[in-house]
Amino acid sequence: AHKKYKQAVHAYDKAIEFDPQYSDAWNNKGYALFEQGYYGKAIKSYNKAIDINPYDIIVQKNIVLAIDAINKSIADEVNKGITLSGLCIHGEALHSFDRIIKLNPKHVGAFNNKGIALYNLGKYDDSIRAYDKAIEKSPKHSGAWYNKGKALLKLRRYGDALFAFDMVTNLKPEFADAWYNKGIALEKLGKIDETILAYDQATKLKPDFAEVWHYKAIALKLRGRFQEADAAFAKAKAFGYKANPSSVLPRPP
Repeated sequence: AHKKYKQAVHAYDKAIEFDPQYSDAWNNKGYALFEQGYYGKAIKSYNKAIDINPYDIIVQKNIVLAIDAINKSIADEVNKGITLSGLCIHGEALHSFDRIIKLNPKHVGAFNNKGIALYNLGKYDDSIRAYDKAIEKSPKHSGAWYNKGKALLKLRRYGDALFAFDMVTNLKPEFADAWYNKGIALEKLGKIDETILAYDQATKLKPDFAEVWHYKAIALKLRGRFQEADAAFAKAKAFGYKANPSSVLPRPP
């Protein structure tokens, strides 16, 4: 069947070459492309038919069907990609998100999820490029900024990471994990007082955030605030943080 529609496209192209104003040929070419799953190309062909005959109801209906098919394909691929990510099959998830982008190059979520898949594959530079695409299309996408910040931390680009987490905490001040990661970036930049303030925000928003209490205690110790550090270590322990409180543990790179 695929071969038949391929031959049909070729035949309609010949007809269009002979008469570019032949609207039925454009419509039929669109239909043959649609049947092969080339919905975007089908819409382009239908649009040519509409340019020639704006009141053609059949072509208008075909455009609606093609748009619906694209939307359904995107929804199916999104679900597939998210499921694959959840199963840690990141390479296949990446292919899914690439297919969505091909269907809709403006799909912000696909670029963000593509970034996550690349991050999980250890391709941090590539993941940042994907997050940047999402941000370019939606500058206030806090999720993409947050994910970009995490990738920048992995690359030890602490100043850039701090900027990303600043964007997140401005856009979504109630996001405890963003304050925590902002604290990590500040700590790596040697800004210990600001680190403590960021961790304060994180524990205010999520009082049982054991890991933050632990690293907040270390930061307080570095500032000679030993009593507060002991209290923070106790909180970390109470909330289940398993570590030797007197050791300065290596942070995520």
